[in-house]
Amino acid sequence: MLSEKGATFSDNNRMRNDALSIDKLILKSVRRLGSGAVLTARDFVHLGSRAAVDQALSRLAKHGAIRRVRRGVYDLPKTHPSLGALSPDPLAVIKAVLGSTGVTWQVSGAYAANAIGISDQVPAKLVVLTAGKPRKIQVGKTTVYVRRAAPRYLLAPGTTAGLVFQGLRWIGKDGVTDAMVKDLGKRLGAHDKKQLADSLSKMPAWMQPLVRRICTTE
Repeated sequence: MLSEKGATFSDNNRMRNDALSIDKLILKSVRRLGSGAVLTARDFVHLGSRAAVDQALSRLAKHGAIRRVRRGVYDLPKTHPSLGALSPDPLAVIKAVLGSTGVTWQVSGAYAANAIGISDQVPAKLVVLTAGKPRKIQVGKTTVYVRRAAPRYLLAPGTTAGLVFQGLRWIGKDGVTDAMVKDLGKRLGAHDKKQLADSLSKMPAWMQPLVRRICTTE
């Protein structure tokens, strides 16, 4: 029969082994996702309790295995031969932060236009439209502005079709060229075109013929 001291030692040893086990499991999953992956505790709740996962992520960040981006958000940073660890992808961080809230959201403005290749402009700020509360989120040197928007501005949220809608809105009626329309028509897949077509009736009148052309371009 174990003494009280022996039992305590055994319990502590088991707890340390459990902690090491969940750390290894999380790190294995993170490495499988690859450099640039952004993650939160909810990505690993199948491996243990929320408290255990939070503690494991904190330990891994403390030992430099992953990086803490902001409270509750971590990443496995991409590295550059000269620059070292690169800043996390702001969009991936936003997806991690807002994904846990369940609110509808969509990237807007210059970032959306750049993401779908109809603008070479690298935006100085990232604007995200949402049905939730407005806020500012700092991701490295990038400030993300989360702004509340009416449902008509949140078509096909979180999809490529939604990015196309936002990108065309930002370019504007007089700025969209035939080349942009043809390029989008050639690059978008059937699924993206279907999502665009499904949202067509909710788009501004000036945008509808452009989107029809995009959807029918092979």
